[in-house]
Parts: sequence; C-alpha cells; structure tokens
Amino acid sequence: MFKPIIGAGPASSYRDQAFIQRMRTAMKDWKTGYVETPQKYGTKLKVKQYIKTKGKYPFVTRIRKSAKGRKILFVADFSGSVEPFQEQYKKALVSALEVLDSIGVKTALFGFGGEPGPKFFFKIKKFEDPKWTLNHASKVAALQGSGLTPTAEAYMGLENYIKMHRPDMVVTLTDGEPNREEATKQMIKRLRRYTKMVAFGIGDPTNVHLMEHKLKALGYDKTFAVSTGQMSKLPKKLVDLMAPT
Repeated sequence: MFKPIIGAGPASSYRDQAFIQRMRTAMKDWKTGYVETPQKYGTKLKVKQYIKTKGKYPFVTRIRKSAKGRKILFVADFSGSVEPFQEQYKKALVSALEVLDSIGVKTALFGFGGEPGPKFFFKIKKFEDPKWTLNHASKVAALQGSGLTPTAEAYMGLENYIKMHRPDMVVTLTDGEPNREEATKQMIKRLRRYTKMVAFGIGDPTNVHLMEHKLKALGYDKTFAVSTGQMSKLPKKLVDLMAPT
C-alpha cells in the first residue's frame, strides 16, 4: 500500500537553520527535564506535597525523562488542500526529523498525497532504517501537494505496523479535513489503544483557529495549529506536543 518516493529534491533548501536551532534549544530542556513523583518515603520532603496528600505521600522522587530511545511515527498529509503550505510542511519535517535523529529518537515517516493521482500512499523512512539521512530528506523535498485526503485509509494501512512497533506516539501533520471524517475519528480512537495520537497543522492566518478546532474535533490526544506567519513558534510547540509526560 505504501510505496517509496522515486524522485528526489534539493534537501538543503528545507534545512531551516533557525528552526533547527530553536528546536535544539527546546529539546535541551526535554532531554534534561525531570518529573517529580510522590512517594511515602524518601530523602526530599516537600511541604506542599505533604499538605496535598494529607501526609500520605510527603516525599518526592525526581525521575529523568530522556528523549533517547523513544519511537515517533510521523504521518504527513500532502494532499491537494495543503499545496499552498507545502514549503512550510517540508521545512518542518526535514528540520524536525534531523533534530530528533540527532538526540537518539527512533523515527518513521509515512504519508499520503505527494504525487499526481487521487490517492497515493508513500513511505520515506521506516523504524527499520537506523538513521535519518540526506536521502530521506531529499524524498521529502520531492513531495508535491496533490489528490484527496484519505487519512482514515492511511491509518488503516499503518495499524499492523503500529501494533508491531508500539511507537510512543504518532504525529500527524495535516489540515484537519479528511475525506471521511467519521472513519478518521474511529481510526484515531482505535489506534489510541496502542499509541498516543497527536496532530498539528500549518495554515493561512485567516483559518488557523478553525484548523485547530477541526483537529481537536477528530479526537487526537493533543493538537495545535500555527499560521505561516508564526513559523518561529513551531519548533517549541512541536517539542511540547511530543514531550514525555
């Protein structure tokens, strides 16, 4: 069902250095971040925790949350409706996947659209590929928005792969307008048994709030949308979307 992209484009055109630097800065906090969990016993007594739990769990333990070794599967919507924003989509994918790979996150990238025809499902990188490479980036650079938005069918085609690999999350880049809305909602609900489902979109300043509303309505665990004029905010928002909880 998912076919390789035959063509190649200028990958360097989509390595957004400002995006990469902002994401690296945000990821630095993620990599060194800690989560405090309440405990009955320990070495760090916290008064607020004592009051909150009425003395049952007065201690806290700090657990480090590391990005290394996490598995994140991206699903990219390159249907005709995202064609006006495809340059921003490609910059976000190429730059984000480079940063994630550099800190030890295991990534995969599938999607739909990208080539002429009503429905085309593509694969650019699988979890079985050990590293994100220039070849992968050049395949993203070759994508062109075209065709329908068969989000539900893409999720159906990926279900067994997701069940096998159990990624920490599936990140979908889309405009929130699938061809089969109810079927998409059902597939999101179904896949949430195996992974966390999140999504984000990039759109025109006049419809970004509507886009975010549509994404939330589909039933994803977390969503956000940014306009083409807010691209500087995207790296931090993307890190927050994917951060360990």
